[in-house]
Amino acid sequence: MAYGPGSYDAATIIMKAAASVAQVDADGNLVIGRKALADAIRATPYDGITGHLEFTETGDLAAVSITVFHVENADFVAVKTVDFGK
Repeated sequence: MAYGPGSYDAATIIMKAAASVAQVDADGNLVIGRKALADAIRATPYDGITGHLEFTETGDLAAVSITVFHVENADFVAVKTVDFGK
């Protein structure tokens, strides 16, 4: 479950970018160009369940946040957040 939210956001970003650049060729095949897909991912900021995500020209996250939680009375409570990047 620890990777679920990040995986959901990543899949959503990829699917939205793919939908924006997908084309049908003369034979009726769905074509998604690698560079077009990469460019679409890098150009689109996304507000997902893990927070606001943006990418650099090289495809790295422009800002990364890591939060440590502990469970208190059956609730997740943030202990510390460290922000990297912007």
